[in-house]
Amino acid sequence: MADADDIDAIYDLMSDEFSYLDRQVGNHGKRLMAITELPQLARDLYLIHDIVAITSNSGTGAWIACHHNEPGWINCAVEAFERIGYPQVGEGIRSCLAVYLAKRDAMTYKDDEILSSFIIDNEPEIIQALHAHLLAHSFAFRSRAA
Repeated sequence: MADADDIDAIYDLMSDEFSYLDRQVGNHGKRLMAITELPQLARDLYLIHDIVAITSNSGTGAWIACHHNEPGWINCAVEAFERIGYPQVGEGIRSCLAVYLAKRDAMTYKDDEILSSFIIDNEPEIIQALHAHLLAHSFAFRSRAA
């Protein structure tokens, strides 16, 4: 595991890149492009960063509620986690989606607690795995040298 300075630098790098990509993708309801239009590595970064950040603040169910009806978002997120070596998160996203679709507004934090806890408890490792995946595939970070 990287030391605190390294992980902080990785988080900063990911956040900067996410912000750039978020401007390209556009806001929910006013999408400028489909998630599948982003190149795979950019899409992996975008989705994993988004899910980790929202999970840390509001739980994975909140991310599902925002994106469940947007074409490609769930499948692309599952695939992104699989590519970085976290297939259990992808499986959890599919399970969380099923619960959300069954409960909708009746869904509570308890319904996604296991998946959210796993993501929160493993956040640094997930972000490091994403970073390693991006570097291994020669992702060009726009904001800084990796």
